[in-house]
Formats: sequence, C-alpha cells, structure tokens
Amino acid sequence: MNKRVIMLTTGHVLALILGISFARAWHSHDGKTVVSDSGLRTTSASSSEIEIRTARVSRRDKSADVPLDATVFQGAWQEMQRQSPADRARLRLHLLAKWAEVDLTAALAAAVQEPDSVELLLVFDELFKKDPEAFRPLLVGERFGLKSAEVRNWWIDHMSGSDPDGLLASIGDFNDSDQKKIVVRCAEAMTGDPAKIWAMVGDFARRPDTAANRKLWALAAREAAARDKPETVVEKLSAIPGAAGDAMIAEAMTVLLEKTDYAGARATYDSLSADLKPQIVQAALRAPGSNAGAFLAAMDEVINTPQWTELQKPLAVKLHDMFPSRDQYPMMLEWAAKLPERDDTMDLYRVAVRKYVTYQPDEAREWIGAMSGGWKQQNSLTSYAQSALFARGDVAGAEWARQQVVDPRFRAEVDGMFKTYEQKNKGK
Repeated sequence: MNKRVIMLTTGHVLALILGISFARAWHSHDGKTVVSDSGLRTTSASSSEIEIRTARVSRRDKSADVPLDATVFQGAWQEMQRQSPADRARLRLHLLAKWAEVDLTAALAAAVQEPDSVELLLVFDELFKKDPEAFRPLLVGERFGLKSAEVRNWWIDHMSGSDPDGLLASIGDFNDSDQKKIVVRCAEAMTGDPAKIWAMVGDFARRPDTAANRKLWALAAREAAARDKPETVVEKLSAIPGAAGDAMIAEAMTVLLEKTDYAGARATYDSLSADLKPQIVQAALRAPGSNAGAFLAAMDEVINTPQWTELQKPLAVKLHDMFPSRDQYPMMLEWAAKLPERDDTMDLYRVAVRKYVTYQPDEAREWIGAMSGGWKQQNSLTSYAQSALFARGDVAGAEWARQQVVDPRFRAEVDGMFKTYEQKNKGK
C-alpha cells in the first residue's frame, strides 16, 4: 500500500472514530450493535447517524456543524483502543495531534499513559513550535503523576534548543533536579558558542547571594569548566567579583582537577593564591568525583591543619567509597608511603592500600615483604589480614600476615579480627 493510500485510510478511519464518539456523546444508546464497513463496533447510534456525523467531521468546515470538544476526543481515544495494534499505531498520532488543538492537557495525559510515551510525545512537536508557552502551565506540580517529570524533560529538551535564553530566565520556577537539567541542556546546546555559555555564567553571577542562586552558580561554573580551556575558565571566573566569583571558581576547579593526575593537582594547588586555595580545596574534598589523585592532593592541604581532627574519618570514608581503578594503585601506594605516622592517619593509610591488598594479594605480599619494619609495614600487614578474612575468606593468607605483626597495638587488632571472623563463621 503506497503512502497516499495509507494516509487516506488513516484519515477515513480517524474520521469514523470521531463520528462514533460524537454520536455517543450526543445521542442516547439504543442498545444495538452496529458494525461499520471498516470493522469498528459501537453500541450507540444507528449506522446512518454515524455516517452523517462522520461526513460532518471529515469536512473542512466541521467546526461549524460539529463541536469537537474534549468529550468527543476522549470517546474517540477509547474507541481507538479497541482497534487492532496496527490501526492503533497508525491512528493515535493523528488523534493526539487533533486532540491537542482542542484540549492539550487531556491529550498529554493520554499520551503519557502509553507504554512508549517518551517517543509518543514527539507528536506534540509541531504544537510546541507554534506555541511553546502553551505547555508551561502544565509543567507545574505533578499534574501527570509519575509521568510529570517525563513531560517536563520533553519540554526542557525542546526549549533548550529553541530558546535557551528564555528557559534560563525562568529557571527559578523549577525544582533543583529540573534546574540541573536546564543548565546542562542549555550548555549542551551552546557548546559551539562559548560566548553564550559565559553569558549564562554572567547572568547567574549577577543574581543575589542566596542558597538557591548558589546552586545555580555551581551548576553554571561546572558546565563552563567542562566546555572551555582551563586557562580561560580560571581567567574569566577570577574576574567575577564577590561571593559569586569565589563560589564559581571553586566549583569550576573541582571539574578541572578531575582531569588531572596527582602531580598535576599538586601543581595546581601550589599555584593558587592564599585567599583562593582554601575554597578550592574544600570544594574538591566535598565533591571528589572519581579522580583519586586529585582527592589525595586535596587531602595533603588539610592533613596537617587543625581541621584534620574533624575531617579524618569522613575523608577516609570518601576515599574508601571511590573505588579507584587498578592503574591508580601505584599512585595511591606512593602517597600512602609519605603519610605522617600518627594515630589520626592510621585508618586513612589502611584505606589507601586496601584496594591493592584486596584485589592484588600476591603482588601485595611482595610489596609488604620488601618493606622494612615499622608503622607502615605493620599497618599494611593489618590491612592485608583484614582483607584476607573479610573480603576473600583467605584464612591462610590472614595467618601469614598475623605471624609478622609484632607491634602490640596492631597485633591486638588482628587477633580481634580473627575472633570476629571465627564467631561469624562458627558452625559453617
């Protein structure tokens, strides 16, 4: 069947469905079942009445004779659901497009209930081009239940491409999650034009210092840092005065540092001015991302300060949760080897070497064997025993480590690990 025939058939069946729905809306049921030429079933008006209504619907001036209100389209949608999958797939796009012109809210509500609602929202593209603001009242709250976010995402995607300035101007009307999407989508749309990205940064920077605007400062700065040269980012953000400039460059630096290794991060921190460094270090420690090297370099900045008393435990947990890749193990071992030997760095040292002794135990034995005695060797053996017992169930490997632990504090800890392991596995 060629394209023209398909379109004519679709138009005919759609008109017939609308006619049936109109008949149901305006006539009382007579209890009879009527089957049309196209196989559509109804228990409403007579076949002659349906044909008359269908003809009216099909005419270009149908609005003069037949008021196609929300009730008619709702009935047509229900009638369409009774058709074959092939007919439904063909009809629903046309029906939704027509319905949206009469009752946009109801048409969207019907569309988002379909299994392929994300793709089906494309039917509203033409209406968006004509009047994007018609959708805005429908984006507030959860009008479409769990699918409300889906509708907002569709609108945000379209607005970011067609009118990013307008979208950014209204960003305060959206929640935190949607604001992040808006900034990211607009930045993506502006990637080929850095001037627009910096215009967005400048607009946000001029906003008052509030908690809500600080979130926008951070979002804009991170997107700019991800899309421009490091030297340009530092130059432009350093020129922004006040709290906005300080907050933005701190956030941007966390993005830039994610792209560097430990040595590069160390060099960056060393080059920062005394008034700027603390903010950037705190930002890097607060949101380390996945770059263990940059995170370790940031810890270097605070490990010998009064702040360390409060930071030691939460930062050790963050390092543990980062799951660095194997190619980062040598860097982490080298960093651990330079840690000051103190009670308040004992756990941190163990965390720094834990992934290595857990996932490369044979190599770790050789590494420990090459170490001279002392705090770091004893701590490494303790870490090895812990991972052998609780990560691998390797009792023999743990015993190998225990036999070499001679420091009373570490030995007591390892003995406690064995006791816990034995109690946990008693009877197995």
